[in-house]
Amino acid sequence: MKFLSQLGFCALILLPFTVATGGNGHYSTCTHMRGRQGEYLDRQNVGTECSSNEPMTGFGLENDGCSGEDMRYAYSCASATDISVSGTSERTSGCQALRQKDVEYLDRQDPFCESGEAMVQFIVSGCDGENMEYKYTCADLGKQMESTTHYSSCQQERGEKLEYLDRLNIQCPEGEWLNGFVLEQGDCGGNDMRYRFKCIKPVGFEDYPGTVCKQWTESEDDKDNGVYERYKKVESLADCQAKCLEDSNTCHGVEYNALKQKCDIFTQTISSFKYVKDTEKEITCSVNREVSLIPLTKYRKNGKEGKEYEYPKHLLEVSFKKLSHPGKCTVNGGQDPRFTYFGGDGGECEAKCLDDETCYGYSVSSSNNCLIWQEGVIDNTPGDQWGGAHCFSKMTGDIAYSGASSSATIASTPFVFAVVGSAIAAAVLGMVAYRRRQPNVPDREGEVKVVYGAVEEESSDV
Repeated sequence: MKFLSQLGFCALILLPFTVATGGNGHYSTCTHMRGRQGEYLDRQNVGTECSSNEPMTGFGLENDGCSGEDMRYAYSCASATDISVSGTSERTSGCQALRQKDVEYLDRQDPFCESGEAMVQFIVSGCDGENMEYKYTCADLGKQMESTTHYSSCQQERGEKLEYLDRLNIQCPEGEWLNGFVLEQGDCGGNDMRYRFKCIKPVGFEDYPGTVCKQWTESEDDKDNGVYERYKKVESLADCQAKCLEDSNTCHGVEYNALKQKCDIFTQTISSFKYVKDTEKEITCSVNREVSLIPLTKYRKNGKEGKEYEYPKHLLEVSFKKLSHPGKCTVNGGQDPRFTYFGGDGGECEAKCLDDETCYGYSVSSSNNCLIWQEGVIDNTPGDQWGGAHCFSKMTGDIAYSGASSSATIASTPFVFAVVGSAIAAAVLGMVAYRRRQPNVPDREGEVKVVYGAVEEESSDV
């Protein structure tokens, strides 16, 4: 099997962004599959013509081009300009019963790459006895990505042989790469099953038409919008964004006035937005999600009720930002947050964080172990190394710096801004007196839980 070696890191620039989309005529080898069971998948090496710079975007089993009982996978790869990987990883889905089993046993296999990674190739490989697993290569695309979940159609699969997989196809939307897939019952009825798969794409700029950008400042003047650089006679929002990206490390976002062709480039974190009057709808606040760690929240004038603005729907969704440096997540300028450790559950780490209202982020080691970070706010300070893990910071639309519990929702916007603003300022100044630093958790098997900041082994006794 072809696996990819580590490659050098190169910075990602999101504009311009060009994708060569799928359907580009790649095929695995024709092998005997019709009427056969799971073990015959080990003859199919899918993605050998993809690469770390041209990851997979979709695949499907087919009979075309083969004869007799033979079948093969057709698959597509896609490249993007200005994107380079920071490395590749070889992963496995875990050994489960598949030899001499029908198609439905594939629901025990979930070959998903980590957040921010795209699948390059995969093959089914044997373990002990009847067990088998997916072995697959993932390319770390180096910068923040967002994921989307998709589903194939429901088709009869349960109790069937491998040829029934030709009824299911996976294809990511244009501009996205495959992150992973699993066969599942889902919402299908009877003997039908489907593929659930995730695709990823660069987050880039996120536009909020009809709003102006706001930053946390020490000024009590509501008109003080923070630190920015102003450029005039800029013809479009895209030109304004491109101007901002000339220094991509300090480009937190832009505010563009289309009527006046005025471009304000923000060099500090944009913390919130404010809706403008109906007569000023030509203004757009656009946030560079590659740099900005804080999701936007709505804004009201200090001490005034003002107008209750509704959140754009996408602000309420949850996503994760992969911090650029390796290491665990930190709070308060480098301290370890409270956490829960799950051994061997790296593939479920993101889902565990999504289901946990107290989770502010997560980390997954190269040994497939999981840390759920249950204290915030997550900062951008490099943490200790832990099995090649990165910090994935939870992003939500409700609360700045994301991941807050249900008690922190915005019953009162001025109150939330006061609390969160104070927390951010204190974290920057190193004044927050958290002293619940945790000892390093070894990258090992097993599961531990945290009780009031103390780490204790869970008994294996039932």
